[in-house]
Amino acid sequence: MTTAQKIDVSVYMLTYFHEKYVSEAIESVLGQNTNYTYELVISDDCSKDNTVEIIKEYQRKYPEIIRLQLNEENIGIPRNIYQARCMCRGRYIVALSGDDYWIDDQKLEKEVGFLDEHPEYYSLYNVTEMRNDDCMSAYAIEPPKEYWDRSYTLKDYEKGNTLDSHGFMMRNAFLTEEGRQYFKKSQGISRFVDDAADNFFILKKGPAYIL
Repeated sequence: MTTAQKIDVSVYMLTYFHEKYVSEAIESVLGQNTNYTYELVISDDCSKDNTVEIIKEYQRKYPEIIRLQLNEENIGIPRNIYQARCMCRGRYIVALSGDDYWIDDQKLEKEVGFLDEHPEYYSLYNVTEMRNDDCMSAYAIEPPKEYWDRSYTLKDYEKGNTLDSHGFMMRNAFLTEEGRQYFKKSQGISRFVDDAADNFFILKKGPAYIL
């Protein structure tokens, strides 16, 4: 992929002491069966294990797809999320943690296609399986079934039903300074991980759909 080529989706991955999991996470991105162009932005928050060497090796193998940000000091999850999102060049951005992986090789194909066909939605959330290490069955699934295949708005949020942000996709507001500054506000709400704050700022931009 050349820098001049249009990128449809940017996958951003945060890593921190993920040497046990990160290869599976990266492979689940590289294994996507899609006609859409994508890049993988990995931002490591000063891991001291073998995580950095693993992601560097992948970047050497796939320099046209993978871009790295290696923090020299730990800046914490909210700032690292913001930093990674600002690096994303695609029309859409999608989250994947370094200790998670996708089980559907058409995730990007389905989700980009949906948002292209439904401009009324700003973001797209997916059903997530929670698994213990080395276990192929889920001990929990989020969100509950009553939220599957339906829209989700601020009215749902106001009822206290926040969404899990694992794997969600949204339109890339970070391509503009106005968009970056808008989402930067969430860091003022919480210095720590706060999906609820992220949900709020995303839903203020427009409704979501849950596939």
